[in-house]
Amino acid sequence: MSAKTRLAWLPAAALLFTMAQSAMAVTIINQFPAIVGGPPLYFVEGVAAGGGKLYYTNSEELFELDPVTGAEIRRQAVSGYINDLEWVNGELWAARMSPPSIVRFNPATFAELGSFDTSAAGIPEGVTFDGTVALFSVDGPPAEVFELDPTTGAVGNPRPSRASDPEALTFGDGAVWEAGKDEGRLYKVDRQTGAVIAVSGVPSPDIHGLDYAGGNVWATSYANRAIYEFGVDDVNADPTLSWVGTTGYVSDGVDPDSGNSLTQFDFRVRYTDLDNDAPWWVLLYVQRDGAWMTGTPFIMSNISGNDYRAGPIFSYTMRLAANSTYRYFFAAQNEFGDATGPPTGLRSGPIVSDQPPVLAWAGTPGFTTDGVEPDVAQPNTTPIEFRVLYTATVPAQYVRVHVLRDGAEMPGSPHDMATADTSPADGALYAFQRTLPRSRQYTYFFE
Repeated sequence: MSAKTRLAWLPAAALLFTMAQSAMAVTIINQFPAIVGGPPLYFVEGVAAGGGKLYYTNSEELFELDPVTGAEIRRQAVSGYINDLEWVNGELWAARMSPPSIVRFNPATFAELGSFDTSAAGIPEGVTFDGTVALFSVDGPPAEVFELDPTTGAVGNPRPSRASDPEALTFGDGAVWEAGKDEGRLYKVDRQTGAVIAVSGVPSPDIHGLDYAGGNVWATSYANRAIYEFGVDDVNADPTLSWVGTTGYVSDGVDPDSGNSLTQFDFRVRYTDLDNDAPWWVLLYVQRDGAWMTGTPFIMSNISGNDYRAGPIFSYTMRLAANSTYRYFFAAQNEFGDATGPPTGLRSGPIVSDQPPVLAWAGTPGFTTDGVEPDVAQPNTTPIEFRVLYTATVPAQYVRVHVLRDGAEMPGSPHDMATADTSPADGALYAFQRTLPRSRQYTYFFE
């Protein structure tokens, strides 16, 4: 199986999970029923492995279990409703509901050694330790992950939780792992940035406890009343292309959607890779009247940074000839595979049309019903001005006036007319001036 193969359920104990942006494979190594029961009806909460032993809580009791069979070795009642467990430097740390705190236990006796108040942040759901500070999650709203300084007890530096209802946390492989209630997902999160490194499905929709130990992850399932040990391996995720989502780019990849042959059409697409793999290229393909345009594919430029997990924007700007039918799509590739996503499908647009040029009387005094002023002049003396109004979507290559004397084109005719207006959409005024010799009849026309 290649690293880019889409993953699915496999028979027997090996389970591989994937989602639209999955980048982890989960293999069940061991599982056994969790101890519940009461009174009252206890929950299935935290789990922690350390010192060659396995610890578990059903909220009101702490257990030492056989890590192979799950058999109970001993138990001890605890107060305050325990949510999650973590092995920290030879101690057992727990997220406690009442009062809101992180509690330290002696794993040999289950005696309480001390606690840290978390009430300023809220009730802790998950707890872990990164080697320097403790981390704990609250389900909010908003759902957040806080830091706790074990030396001072100070709580701060919240960041959004990647799980919508973060029941469990653990730390391992240099990353924070998060799981949420009723999500069925496991998030591997960059410790420094909070960005999601990988996402995977898990064997249960309802994870309440997590612990990373020995390269494997322990998890408790409230829905399945079970404790799991599973291996987690990175599977490099495919890059994806998506619409940028800003004004003009919500549901397509070009703005504006229509224009003329002078319009600068800006094509944009967002490239995302959960493994932060840079693209070899991001490309724009454009068809004109069913044939690929000269220059296709066009290499797009990154205009918003190199954090590929965050999804930088790529752009290419071009003019298009008018009165043709256009279609386009985007493509991208990195060393692990081709990008997927809606922008990789062929789409229609943009619409490009030029208004046919129109000549009209200038409309200024003396030019409301014709194109010459004055209508009567002294031969070879009076300057005679010709005017016409040119309207179109693009500037004229030329505007000329033809002057005929007694039915014949005069020497030098047609004459190029001049304008100071560079935007003809609302009408550009063209003019030409000269004197004329005596004649029985002059006629003129514009082109």
